[in-house]
Amino acid sequence: MQRANGGYIIFQAKDLLANPMCYEALKKALRVKELSIENAADQRSSMVLVSLKPEPIPLNLKVILIGSANIYQTLLSMDSDFRKLFKIKVEFEDDAEINSENLHKLSQIIYGFCTNEELPHLDRTAMASLVEYASKLAGSHHKLSTRFDDLIQVVGEAATWAKIAKSKVVTSEFIDKALLERVERVKKYDTKYLEMIKENSLLINTSGFEVGELNGLTVMTIGDYTFGKPAKITVNTYTGKNGIINIEREVEISGPSHSKGVLILTRIFRRNVCTRYSFIINCKYLF
Repeated sequence: MQRANGGYIIFQAKDLLANPMCYEALKKALRVKELSIENAADQRSSMVLVSLKPEPIPLNLKVILIGSANIYQTLLSMDSDFRKLFKIKVEFEDDAEINSENLHKLSQIIYGFCTNEELPHLDRTAMASLVEYASKLAGSHHKLSTRFDDLIQVVGEAATWAKIAKSKVVTSEFIDKALLERVERVKKYDTKYLEMIKENSLLINTSGFEVGELNGLTVMTIGDYTFGKPAKITVNTYTGKNGIINIEREVEISGPSHSKGVLILTRIFRRNVCTRYSFIINCKYLF
């Protein structure tokens, strides 16, 4: 902090919070605007040793903490000093437009990583495959993901495969192999689910039709792996009074939030459905 005095200093919030004494010392220095040299052992001891102590140094600097949204929200809710000392919040975008400038910056990041780690560099085909993967992470054909940690991990794995193959450069073949191996390592649940369908342990009909029954698709995320899971959607009808029957409310076990949600659904159905059928819906599966 003395070396940064008069300028800026950047901390990783996770590393700083790993040592509570460092975080408390930082807050104290920012509150009193002075930097003093203290013995950490004296703070934990009940005995105070009298010795020469340097005078505090006037402190004038800006502190920047870098961390996740979870860390920010936790500090905001649990530390009353955090809001007073760190008043400006800046969020990084999760994606960026695909243009020549951003592609050049991404190439510089990857080049710097390979140089520092002494890894084989990427050729044009490998870089194109990496850009395609970054676009997939962003969920758009016109944007790049700024999750550089994920991209660097892929580059590291691809470079390892290139070393095994004794290749001097990383080609698109090694990028594709690294992505495939990542999926193979974490697709346990996806594979198990498909096996249950093939063994008829989980009944999903893929031919013919049934009244009041259809197949849907839900997306599940486990860790850093996302996959689609087929699900059966059914509905029962009967000739009776008009409207939606809230089973939870009928037996008086639903709360106000649950009942409010069902009433909103009732309004939607009444606006869009003209039939006089009653729908029996277990609303646990709708929220």
